[in-house]
Parts: sequence; structure tokens; C-alpha cells
Amino acid sequence: MTQPRTTGAPGTDGRKAVARRVIALRGELGLTQEGLAAQAGVSYRAIQYLEAGETWPQPVTLAAIARVLKVTADELRDLAAAPAAP
Repeated sequence: MTQPRTTGAPGTDGRKAVARRVIALRGELGLTQEGLAAQAGVSYRAIQYLEAGETWPQPVTLAAIARVLKVTADELRDLAAAPAAP
């Protein structure tokens, strides 16, 4: 059985792109997965699953993660969809 997806949740490629962006931003800020989870008020597992591209978080969770990463949730999604710089 597949996991239900949040309305507007991206497919696998979109989830992987967001995952890569979260990992990059977290690294730029010197945060561990545990640190990001604690500051965002979410579980460590939520960060693990997001960074693995396995799940798409609820909008409130994505917004909390984005806030800690100093971007908006929309920017996080848009940045993930944007082509990589050369």
C-alpha cells in the first residue's frame, strides 16, 4: 500500500529535489539532522524521511523546516524545481 500524499505534493523526482535542497541548506548552516529537527519542532525521523525523499511533509511541517533554513516553504519548493546552476 502506498502512503497518502498531501495535495500538491511532488512526485518522486520533486521529493528528491527538495531533499537535496534541504541537505544543502542544512549543511550551509552547519546543522545536523537532529539540530534541524529540534529547531523546527519536528521529529528527527521526519527530517530523515524528508532528506531521503521518502515522504512529503505536511505544509506546517515544511514551513517550520523552511523557517529554520532561512527560506520560505514556497522558496524551498521553487528552489528544488529550479535547474541547478552550472
